[in-house]
Amino acid sequence: MPERSKVLRGVVALAAVLSVVTGCAAETRPEASASSAPPSAAPSATPTAVPTPTTDPAAPATEPPAPDPSTAPVAPDPSTPETAPSAPSTPPPPSDPGACGTLTRDEAAAVAAQRLPPPLGDDYFTWDTTATAADPGYDPCAALSWIVFPLAGGTGSSPNAIALFHEGEYVGPATEEQYGFRPAVERLSDDSIRVTYPYLLDGDANADPQGQAVARFTWDAETQSVQMDGNPPPSGGGVTAAMNEVTETSGAPEIILAM
Repeated sequence: MPERSKVLRGVVALAAVLSVVTGCAAETRPEASASSAPPSAAPSATPTAVPTPTTDPAAPATEPPAPDPSTAPVAPDPSTPETAPSAPSTPPPPSDPGACGTLTRDEAAAVAAQRLPPPLGDDYFTWDTTATAADPGYDPCAALSWIVFPLAGGTGSSPNAIALFHEGEYVGPATEEQYGFRPAVERLSDDSIRVTYPYLLDGDANADPQGQAVARFTWDAETQSVQMDGNPPPSGGGVTAAMNEVTETSGAPEIILAM
């Protein structure tokens, strides 16, 4: 019996030792597993590529090409005086198409009749302003217009005067000399007219002149005057300007010119 008790105690003691050893082994196994696991690799950062200079730093620097002397600016010669640029010529201003005079035809005729040289150079005679009513030549907006004045109380061969106007303003007679017989006036443009003067040729009847003289009158905007081209009738128009007889008719003198 005593032997058996010893054996049992030994078995119990061995079981207890095995139990302790088994427990210790179980506790140490996870740690060994954790320590034996390979460490996780950290993500590798990709290095940024650095551009490689194409120029060899050891190579010598290249100098820029020398400037072309033919294209370099030339300094002005101080000994040569500078010449001021000539001013461009300015063309004469055209007549303003919107410029118009304020005088009516009757008012313009009254002004011109007072300023024209007197008929035959004698203040005794006057120009007939009532006969101008049928004259279509006056235009207060035209660069050049006209009114024909016959002699008050005159005949067909009596002198006439042509008064010229610029935009309704009287500028003077077409000619200083007065010619017998009524002239024919026609417009060529806004600033130009043509006048046909009838005059007597040798042998013509007093009422039927066969001669004709043509002149053109143009308003010159640069000189602000009227220019004439062509020829007026011969002096006196084939009619002597001396009066042969003066009679009173209806309060107005009648002129009879000697042939």
